[in-house]
Amino acid sequence: MNFTTYDIELISTVLALLAGVGSICLHRMILKTTFLTLKESISNVVIFLVWRFVFFSTGAAFQLAIFSFLHQFSLIHIETGPLNFAICLIVMDCAYYWKHRWEHQFGFLWAQHAVHHSSKEFNFTTSLRLPWVGSYINWIAFAFVTLIGFDPLHIVLSYKLILAYQYLVHTELVPKLRILEKVLNTPSNHRVHHGRNKQYIDKNFGGILIVWDILFGTYEPEGEKVEFGTTVPIESTNPFVINFRPWVEYFRSIRIKLFSPGKI
Repeated sequence: MNFTTYDIELISTVLALLAGVGSICLHRMILKTTFLTLKESISNVVIFLVWRFVFFSTGAAFQLAIFSFLHQFSLIHIETGPLNFAICLIVMDCAYYWKHRWEHQFGFLWAQHAVHHSSKEFNFTTSLRLPWVGSYINWIAFAFVTLIGFDPLHIVLSYKLILAYQYLVHTELVPKLRILEKVLNTPSNHRVHHGRNKQYIDKNFGGILIVWDILFGTYEPEGEKVEFGTTVPIESTNPFVINFRPWVEYFRSIRIKLFSPGKI
């Protein structure tokens, strides 16, 4: 039986949704979380479906077109193959680390990334809570990988693999994994990243590997219980409010800075 790209994408989407439902059930049975609401979980799923079939589909094509255009200006063209793809994946993982770090440092980028951090829950459905406009912005951080000479398709596939791996680390059910905590972005490491505890803010930006955080000084191991969510919470389960309120707040802050007394 031959699978098309569409079949693979559809199957992966269905599996993600099924795993999300399973995660909710496990959280209810094992952790007995009182704040876990069906309404918020449904909102995460709706956000994911809109992202997956509208924004990500068009965004991936948009990114591939830009990478293909930039690729013609690269000094060398690295041949395709398993080894070069593995190298591309490692380079992309480092690029992802910096993209992710910049999203926490610059207001414009945080406006689209805050969507993912705004949930007070942490399970597989949290990983489905993705910014709708991110697919049109993220390519900027990966443009240099194309100019190095890596194949544009390898770059897009690497990014998809990094995103797929991210899905697996959104859970409270997996404890620390000993030595792997200093190599991989584990569920424990990623719980820290989603924490709004003072010592956890702006830590553990890694995609697949956590070694980038260790190298660049942003690593923090999980200690005290993590409080999930943003420091300024979004008290809504409306997918549109979740995705666009951070943008409203960002442009409001820009307006205040431009037109506050002393600026005129």
